[in-house]
Amino acid sequence: TRCTADLTKRTPEDAQRDSELTEAQLNRIEEEQKQVPLVGDRVPFEVVVMEYDPVESPEFYTKAKDLLGTYGDVRLIRRDGNCFYRAVLVAQIELMLNDQEECSRCEKTKIL
Repeated sequence: TRCTADLTKRTPEDAQRDSELTEAQLNRIEEEQKQVPLVGDRVPFEVVVMEYDPVESPEFYTKAKDLLGTYGDVRLIRRDGNCFYRAVLVAQIELMLNDQEECSRCEKTKIL
């Protein structure tokens, strides 16, 4: 890390190098994201519980354990900024496929 005094001595080459490093890091993150499917298969809800450490995140761990009694499985969605919308749409489509009444309701209200 640089101290404040060093920042005044930055050259255009320093700025270019920093920009290239930032770009490379963003590219690595994007490539990692591409390895995760947009919509994953259903997995046991225990997967969510395992994401939280009971010592470092006791509140999240406890809540996830509580939800384990309510939900048997979960469908993982790529975390890319559009995940909320994708999750809602996938859930709605699954609901319609499994419940004819819900499908009729969506047709009447022109949801999908």
